[in-house]
Amino acid sequence: MVNAPRVFLRTVSQLTALSTDSQVLTTTQGATSTKVAPAVFGDSIFNAIVQQQHDSSSLSKSTFTNHVEWRRFFLEETKMNDEVCVIVGPEDTTSTDTGTTHNNSAVKRDVSTMSSNTNLSSSTTIPCCSLIFGRAVDNKALFSDECPALGLSKLGWYDTNPRRFPHVKFGVVAAVLDSHGRILLTRRASHMRSFPSAWVMPGGGVDSHDNSIVDTVLREVFEETGLVLDTTSIVPVGVWESCYPTSTTACVDAGTGISAHYLALFCMAKVANTATSALSDNPPNIKLQQEETDLAVWLTPEQVGILAEHQPLESSTVAKEQVEVAAQINKLPKEGETTTNTSVQSSTIPLSQLAGIYPRGGKQLCGIAQGNLFILEELLRAGSGV
Repeated sequence: MVNAPRVFLRTVSQLTALSTDSQVLTTTQGATSTKVAPAVFGDSIFNAIVQQQHDSSSLSKSTFTNHVEWRRFFLEETKMNDEVCVIVGPEDTTSTDTGTTHNNSAVKRDVSTMSSNTNLSSSTTIPCCSLIFGRAVDNKALFSDECPALGLSKLGWYDTNPRRFPHVKFGVVAAVLDSHGRILLTRRASHMRSFPSAWVMPGGGVDSHDNSIVDTVLREVFEETGLVLDTTSIVPVGVWESCYPTSTTACVDAGTGISAHYLALFCMAKVANTATSALSDNPPNIKLQQEETDLAVWLTPEQVGILAEHQPLESSTVAKEQVEVAAQINKLPKEGETTTNTSVQSSTIPLSQLAGIYPRGGKQLCGIAQGNLFILEELLRAGSGV
Protein backbone atom coordinates (compact mmCIF):
# COMPACT_ATOMS: atom_id res chain seq x y z
CA MET A 1 0.00 0.00 0.00
CA VAL A 2 1.22 3.50 -0.76
CA ASN A 3 0.59 6.86 0.83
CA ALA A 4 -0.52 9.84 -1.22
CA PRO A 5 1.25 13.06 -0.29
CA ARG A 6 -1.13 15.52 1.32
CA VAL A 7 -0.86 17.73 -1.75
CA PHE A 8 -2.99 15.31 -3.72
CA LEU A 9 -5.82 15.41 -1.23
CA ARG A 10 -6.56 19.09 -1.76
CA THR A 11 -7.64 21.24 -4.66
CA VAL A 12 -5.20 23.37 -6.63
CA SER A 13 -6.81 26.55 -5.34
CA GLN A 14 -6.04 25.43 -1.79
CA LEU A 15 -2.49 24.51 -2.67
CA THR A 16 -1.19 27.62 -4.31
CA ALA A 17 -2.06 31.05 -5.54
CA LEU A 18 -0.38 30.30 -8.86
CA SER A 19 -1.76 32.16 -11.84
CA THR A 20 -0.70 29.96 -14.73
CA ASP A 21 -2.02 28.37 -17.89
CA SER A 22 0.16 25.31 -17.32
CA GLN A 23 -1.56 21.95 -17.82
CA VAL A 24 1.07 20.09 -15.80
CA LEU A 25 1.97 20.94 -12.21
CA THR A 26 4.79 19.17 -10.39
CA THR A 27 4.95 18.76 -6.64
CA THR A 28 7.96 18.10 -4.44
CA GLN A 29 8.02 17.18 -0.77
CA GLY A 30 10.29 19.37 1.31
CA ALA A 31 11.35 18.91 4.88
CA THR A 32 8.48 20.99 6.22
CA SER A 33 6.26 21.81 3.27
CA THR A 34 5.07 20.78 -0.16
CA LYS A 35 5.80 22.90 -3.22
CA VAL A 36 3.71 23.01 -6.38
CA ALA A 37 5.03 24.58 -9.58
CA PRO A 38 4.23 24.57 -13.31
CA ALA A 39 6.30 22.14 -15.38
CA VAL A 40 8.70 24.27 -17.42
CA PHE A 41 8.99 23.55 -21.14
CA GLY A 42 12.33 21.96 -21.95
CA ASP A 43 13.15 21.03 -18.35
CA SER A 44 12.91 17.39 -17.30
CA ILE A 45 9.68 16.71 -15.38
CA PHE A 46 11.26 13.52 -14.09
CA ASN A 47 14.20 15.42 -12.61
CA ALA A 48 12.03 18.22 -11.26
CA ILE A 49 10.24 15.69 -9.06
CA VAL A 50 13.17 13.46 -8.10
CA GLN A 51 16.04 15.85 -7.48
CA GLN A 52 14.36 18.12 -4.95
CA GLN A 53 13.41 15.46 -2.43
CA HIS A 54 14.80 15.85 1.07
CA ASP A 55 14.12 12.30 2.22
CA SER A 56 14.91 10.07 -0.74
CA SER A 57 14.84 6.90 1.36
CA SER A 58 11.03 6.83 1.27
CA LEU A 59 10.73 7.41 -2.45
CA SER A 60 10.31 4.77 -5.13
CA LYS A 61 13.56 3.96 -6.90
CA SER A 62 14.26 3.84 -10.61
CA THR A 63 13.89 0.63 -12.56
CA PHE A 64 15.83 0.31 -15.82
CA THR A 65 14.83 -1.75 -18.84
CA ASN A 66 16.91 -1.95 -22.01
CA HIS A 67 15.67 1.45 -23.20
CA VAL A 68 13.67 3.07 -20.37
CA GLU A 69 14.14 4.41 -16.86
CA TRP A 70 10.93 4.42 -14.84
CA ARG A 71 9.67 5.15 -11.37
CA ARG A 72 6.31 5.31 -9.72
CA PHE A 73 4.87 8.78 -9.32
CA PHE A 74 1.49 9.98 -8.19
CA LEU A 75 -0.82 11.68 -10.65
CA GLU A 76 -4.09 13.44 -9.97
CA GLU A 77 -6.48 15.17 -12.33
CA THR A 78 -7.86 18.52 -11.28
CA LYS A 79 -8.88 21.86 -12.77
CA MET A 80 -7.35 25.29 -12.79
CA ASN A 81 -9.12 28.25 -14.37
CA ASP A 82 -11.88 25.79 -15.37
CA GLU A 83 -9.48 23.81 -17.54
CA VAL A 84 -8.21 20.27 -17.04
CA CYS A 85 -4.71 19.89 -15.63
CA VAL A 86 -2.77 17.28 -13.69
CA ILE A 87 -0.52 17.27 -10.64
CA VAL A 88 2.43 14.88 -10.70
CA GLY A 89 4.60 14.11 -7.70
CA PRO A 90 6.70 11.54 -5.88
CA GLU A 91 5.32 8.33 -4.50
CA ASP A 92 6.04 7.74 -0.83
CA THR A 93 6.41 3.96 -0.72
CA THR A 94 6.25 3.63 3.05
CA SER A 95 2.81 2.99 4.49
CA THR A 96 2.31 4.12 8.07
CA ASP A 97 -0.81 1.98 8.27
CA THR A 98 0.71 -1.38 7.43
CA GLY A 99 4.44 -0.84 7.65
CA THR A 100 4.85 -2.39 4.22
CA THR A 101 6.75 -1.09 1.27
CA HIS A 102 5.49 -1.16 -2.29
CA ASN A 103 7.62 -3.31 -4.60
CA ASN A 104 7.99 -1.43 -7.88
CA SER A 105 10.63 -3.71 -9.37
CA ALA A 106 8.53 -6.83 -9.92
CA VAL A 107 8.62 -7.93 -13.54
CA LYS A 108 5.33 -9.81 -13.34
CA ARG A 109 2.45 -7.48 -12.62
CA ASP A 110 -1.09 -6.87 -13.72
CA VAL A 111 -2.90 -3.62 -14.52
CA SER A 112 -3.90 -3.20 -10.89
CA THR A 113 -0.22 -2.83 -10.01
CA MET A 114 0.52 -0.62 -13.01
CA SER A 115 -2.16 1.75 -11.75
CA SER A 116 -3.85 2.07 -8.37
CA ASN A 117 -6.90 3.54 -10.07
CA THR A 118 -10.21 1.84 -10.83
CA ASN A 119 -12.17 2.07 -14.06
CA LEU A 120 -13.52 5.50 -14.90
CA SER A 121 -16.65 6.97 -16.38
CA SER A 122 -17.15 10.13 -18.41
CA SER A 123 -18.63 11.91 -15.39
CA THR A 124 -15.56 11.33 -13.19
CA THR A 125 -12.03 12.64 -13.04
CA ILE A 126 -8.93 10.60 -12.37
CA PRO A 127 -8.40 10.43 -8.61
CA CYS A 128 -4.96 10.34 -7.07
CA CYS A 129 -3.29 7.21 -8.44
CA SER A 130 0.18 5.68 -8.54
CA LEU A 131 1.49 5.18 -12.07
CA ILE A 132 4.68 4.06 -13.78
CA PHE A 133 6.44 7.14 -15.22
CA GLY A 134 9.05 6.47 -17.91
CA ARG A 135 11.67 8.32 -19.90
CA ALA A 136 14.18 7.28 -22.54
CA VAL A 137 17.74 6.20 -21.76
CA ASP A 138 20.72 5.88 -24.08
CA ASN A 139 20.98 2.54 -25.90
CA LYS A 140 22.21 3.04 -29.44
CA ALA A 141 21.83 -0.65 -30.25
CA LEU A 142 18.07 -0.23 -29.92
CA PHE A 143 17.96 3.27 -31.50
CA SER A 144 17.22 4.75 -28.08
CA ASP A 145 18.59 8.15 -27.08
CA GLU A 146 18.64 9.79 -23.67
CA CYS A 147 15.59 11.97 -23.02
CA PRO A 148 16.40 15.35 -24.64
CA ALA A 149 15.00 17.24 -21.64
CA LEU A 150 17.77 15.64 -19.58
CA GLY A 151 20.42 15.87 -22.29
CA LEU A 152 19.87 19.58 -22.97
CA SER A 153 19.97 20.36 -19.25
CA LYS A 154 23.42 18.78 -19.06
CA LEU A 155 24.51 21.09 -21.88
CA GLY A 156 22.93 24.14 -20.26
CA TRP A 157 21.09 24.71 -23.55
CA TYR A 158 18.32 26.89 -22.15
CA ASP A 159 20.78 29.07 -20.26
CA THR A 160 21.52 30.78 -23.56
CA ASN A 161 18.68 29.73 -25.86
CA PRO A 162 14.96 30.60 -25.78
CA ARG A 163 12.26 28.07 -24.99
CA ARG A 164 9.61 27.51 -27.62
CA PHE A 165 6.78 27.60 -25.05
CA PRO A 166 6.65 28.49 -21.36
CA HIS A 167 5.12 25.26 -20.08
CA VAL A 168 4.96 21.52 -20.78
CA LYS A 169 1.71 20.45 -22.44
CA PHE A 170 -0.46 17.55 -21.35
CA GLY A 171 -1.68 14.81 -23.68
CA VAL A 172 -3.61 11.57 -23.45
CA VAL A 173 -2.95 8.36 -25.43
CA ALA A 174 -5.31 5.38 -25.64
CA ALA A 175 -4.21 1.75 -25.79
CA VAL A 176 -7.36 0.56 -27.59
CA LEU A 177 -8.20 -3.15 -27.46
CA ASP A 178 -10.79 -5.03 -29.46
CA SER A 179 -12.71 -8.07 -28.23
CA HIS A 180 -9.87 -10.43 -29.23
CA GLY A 181 -7.16 -8.54 -27.39
CA ARG A 182 -5.76 -6.93 -30.53
CA ILE A 183 -4.34 -3.46 -30.02
CA LEU A 184 -4.67 -0.50 -32.37
CA LEU A 185 -1.73 1.43 -33.80
CA THR A 186 -1.92 4.25 -36.32
CA ARG A 187 0.80 5.82 -38.43
CA ARG A 188 1.11 9.57 -38.21
CA ALA A 189 1.00 11.42 -41.51
CA SER A 190 4.36 12.38 -43.02
CA HIS A 191 3.52 16.10 -42.92
CA MET A 192 3.04 16.23 -39.14
CA ARG A 193 5.37 18.68 -37.36
CA SER A 194 6.24 16.20 -34.63
CA PHE A 195 6.78 12.44 -34.95
CA PRO A 196 6.04 12.31 -38.72
CA SER A 197 5.48 8.74 -39.96
CA ALA A 198 5.75 7.32 -36.42
CA TRP A 199 3.55 4.42 -35.35
CA VAL A 200 1.55 5.44 -32.29
CA MET A 201 -1.63 4.75 -30.40
CA PRO A 202 -4.40 7.32 -30.94
CA GLY A 203 -4.39 10.37 -28.71
CA GLY A 204 -3.74 14.07 -28.46
CA GLY A 205 -3.78 17.15 -26.29
CA VAL A 206 -6.46 18.22 -23.85
CA ASP A 207 -8.68 20.90 -25.37
CA SER A 208 -10.19 23.79 -23.45
CA HIS A 209 -13.71 22.37 -23.95
CA ASP A 210 -12.82 18.94 -22.55
CA ASN A 211 -14.38 18.51 -19.12
CA SER A 212 -12.11 15.64 -18.10
CA ILE A 213 -9.29 13.40 -19.24
CA VAL A 214 -11.87 10.74 -20.09
CA ASP A 215 -13.56 13.25 -22.42
CA THR A 216 -10.23 13.75 -24.17
CA VAL A 217 -9.70 10.00 -24.59
CA LEU A 218 -13.17 9.50 -26.07
CA ARG A 219 -12.89 12.54 -28.37
CA GLU A 220 -9.38 11.86 -29.68
CA VAL A 221 -10.02 8.19 -30.44
CA PHE A 222 -13.26 8.97 -32.26
CA GLU A 223 -11.73 11.86 -34.23
CA GLU A 224 -8.70 9.84 -35.35
CA THR A 225 -10.28 6.42 -35.91
CA GLY A 226 -14.09 6.68 -35.81
CA LEU A 227 -14.16 4.18 -32.93
CA VAL A 228 -16.49 4.55 -29.96
CA LEU A 229 -15.00 3.34 -26.69
CA ASP A 230 -16.59 1.60 -23.73
CA THR A 231 -16.28 4.45 -21.24
CA THR A 232 -16.28 2.16 -18.22
CA SER A 233 -13.22 0.29 -19.56
CA ILE A 234 -10.87 3.30 -19.47
CA VAL A 235 -8.02 2.77 -17.01
CA PRO A 236 -4.86 4.91 -16.64
CA VAL A 237 -1.78 2.69 -16.88
CA GLY A 238 1.32 4.84 -17.28
CA VAL A 239 2.98 8.19 -18.01
CA TRP A 240 5.76 9.14 -20.43
CA GLU A 241 7.87 12.28 -20.79
CA SER A 242 7.65 12.89 -24.54
CA CYS A 243 10.05 15.17 -26.40
CA TYR A 244 10.52 15.93 -30.08
CA PRO A 245 13.05 15.77 -31.65
CA THR A 246 13.77 12.52 -29.86
CA SER A 247 17.51 13.01 -29.30
CA THR A 248 19.64 15.76 -27.80
CA THR A 249 21.82 15.79 -30.92
CA ALA A 250 18.83 16.36 -33.19
CA CYS A 251 17.58 19.18 -30.93
CA VAL A 252 20.96 20.91 -31.07
CA ASP A 253 21.40 20.34 -34.81
CA ALA A 254 17.97 21.89 -35.44
CA GLY A 255 19.14 24.95 -33.54
CA THR A 256 15.82 25.23 -31.73
CA GLY A 257 16.12 22.74 -28.90
CA ILE A 258 12.95 20.81 -28.07
CA SER A 259 10.02 21.72 -30.33
CA ALA A 260 7.34 19.59 -28.60
CA HIS A 261 7.36 18.63 -24.91
CA TYR A 262 4.44 16.66 -23.47
CA LEU A 263 3.53 14.73 -20.39
CA ALA A 264 1.62 11.84 -21.99
CA LEU A 265 -0.84 9.84 -19.92
CA PHE A 266 -1.58 6.39 -21.38
CA CYS A 267 -4.97 4.83 -20.69
CA MET A 268 -6.15 1.35 -21.60
CA ALA A 269 -9.63 1.18 -23.19
CA LYS A 270 -11.86 -1.24 -25.05
CA VAL A 271 -13.99 -0.70 -28.13
CA ALA A 272 -17.70 -0.42 -27.30
CA ASN A 273 -20.03 -3.33 -28.11
CA THR A 274 -17.21 -5.85 -27.86
CA ALA A 275 -19.71 -8.57 -26.95
CA THR A 276 -21.16 -8.33 -30.47
CA SER A 277 -17.79 -7.99 -32.21
CA ALA A 278 -16.49 -11.03 -30.33
CA LEU A 279 -18.68 -13.18 -32.59
CA SER A 280 -16.49 -12.23 -35.55
CA ASP A 281 -12.76 -12.58 -36.13
CA ASN A 282 -12.77 -9.35 -38.12
CA PRO A 283 -11.44 -6.34 -36.20
CA PRO A 284 -13.57 -3.17 -35.99
CA ASN A 285 -13.51 -0.90 -39.02
CA ILE A 286 -11.32 2.17 -38.84
CA LYS A 287 -12.15 5.57 -40.33
CA LEU A 288 -8.87 7.43 -40.42
CA GLN A 289 -8.54 11.15 -39.91
CA GLN A 290 -6.49 11.83 -43.01
CA GLU A 291 -5.12 15.15 -41.73
CA GLU A 292 -3.19 13.30 -39.01
CA THR A 293 -2.93 9.61 -39.91
CA ASP A 294 -2.54 7.52 -43.05
CA LEU A 295 -2.54 3.87 -41.89
CA ALA A 296 -3.94 1.79 -39.07
CA VAL A 297 -3.27 -1.75 -37.94
CA TRP A 298 -4.59 -4.13 -35.30
CA LEU A 299 -1.68 -6.01 -33.75
CA THR A 300 -2.18 -9.45 -32.25
CA PRO A 301 -0.62 -10.27 -28.85
CA GLU A 302 1.90 -12.46 -30.67
CA GLN A 303 2.97 -9.58 -32.91
CA VAL A 304 3.32 -7.25 -29.93
CA GLY A 305 5.51 -9.93 -28.34
CA ILE A 306 7.81 -9.96 -31.37
CA LEU A 307 8.15 -6.17 -31.23
CA ALA A 308 8.87 -6.26 -27.50
CA GLU A 309 11.75 -8.69 -28.02
CA HIS A 310 13.71 -6.03 -29.99
CA GLN A 311 15.01 -8.61 -32.43
CA PRO A 312 17.30 -7.41 -35.24
CA LEU A 313 15.28 -6.03 -38.14
CA GLU A 314 16.80 -8.62 -40.47
CA SER A 315 15.87 -11.55 -38.22
CA SER A 316 13.66 -14.16 -39.86
CA THR A 317 10.92 -13.73 -37.24
CA VAL A 318 10.55 -10.01 -37.96
CA ALA A 319 11.15 -10.25 -41.70
CA LYS A 320 8.54 -12.89 -42.48
CA GLU A 321 5.71 -11.49 -40.34
CA GLN A 322 3.00 -9.60 -42.25
CA VAL A 323 0.43 -7.31 -40.65
CA GLU A 324 -3.02 -6.71 -42.04
CA VAL A 325 -3.72 -3.03 -42.69
CA ALA A 326 -7.27 -1.67 -42.99
CA ALA A 327 -7.53 2.05 -43.71
CA GLN A 328 -10.78 3.81 -44.48
CA ILE A 329 -9.84 7.27 -45.63
CA ASN A 330 -12.44 9.99 -45.27
CA LYS A 331 -12.02 12.47 -48.11
CA LEU A 332 -13.05 16.01 -47.40
CA PRO A 333 -16.23 16.96 -49.32
CA LYS A 334 -15.88 19.37 -52.20
CA GLU A 335 -17.76 22.64 -52.19
CA GLY A 336 -21.48 22.00 -52.59
CA GLU A 337 -21.29 18.35 -51.55
CA THR A 338 -23.35 17.27 -48.58
CA THR A 339 -21.77 13.84 -48.07
CA THR A 340 -18.26 12.65 -47.48
CA ASN A 341 -16.69 10.41 -50.10
CA THR A 342 -14.91 7.40 -48.67
CA SER A 343 -12.57 4.84 -50.08
CA VAL A 344 -11.30 1.67 -48.47
CA GLN A 345 -7.75 0.43 -48.82
CA SER A 346 -6.76 -3.01 -47.60
CA SER A 347 -3.31 -4.58 -47.78
CA THR A 348 -0.51 -6.01 -45.70
CA ILE A 349 2.77 -4.49 -44.62
CA PRO A 350 5.87 -6.12 -43.10
CA LEU A 351 6.01 -6.04 -39.32
CA SER A 352 9.53 -4.72 -39.80
CA GLN A 353 8.04 -1.31 -40.64
CA LEU A 354 6.82 -1.09 -37.06
CA ALA A 355 9.81 -2.75 -35.40
CA GLY A 356 12.31 -0.70 -33.46
CA ILE A 357 12.22 2.65 -31.70
CA TYR A 358 11.24 5.63 -33.86
CA PRO A 359 12.89 7.20 -35.84
CA ARG A 360 15.20 4.17 -36.03
CA GLY A 361 18.28 5.82 -37.40
CA GLY A 362 17.96 5.76 -41.19
CA LYS A 363 16.54 8.29 -43.64
CA GLN A 364 13.24 6.42 -43.90
CA LEU A 365 11.26 7.15 -40.75
CA CYS A 366 9.95 3.90 -39.22
CA GLY A 367 9.30 2.32 -35.87
CA ILE A 368 7.06 2.92 -32.87
CA ALA A 369 7.30 6.10 -30.81
CA GLN A 370 9.23 5.10 -27.72
CA GLY A 371 6.64 5.93 -25.06
CA ASN A 372 4.08 3.87 -26.95
CA LEU A 373 6.47 0.93 -27.15
CA PHE A 374 7.21 1.22 -23.43
CA ILE A 375 3.50 0.97 -22.58
CA LEU A 376 3.00 -1.92 -25.02
CA GLU A 377 5.82 -3.79 -23.30
CA GLU A 378 4.34 -3.13 -19.86
CA LEU A 379 0.86 -4.22 -20.93
CA LEU A 380 2.37 -7.36 -22.41
CA ARG A 381 4.05 -8.16 -19.10
CA ALA A 382 0.76 -7.48 -17.33
CA GLY A 383 -1.13 -9.86 -19.60
CA SER A 384 -3.74 -7.19 -20.33
CA GLY A 385 -5.08 -8.50 -23.62
CA VAL A 386 -1.78 -7.85 -25.41
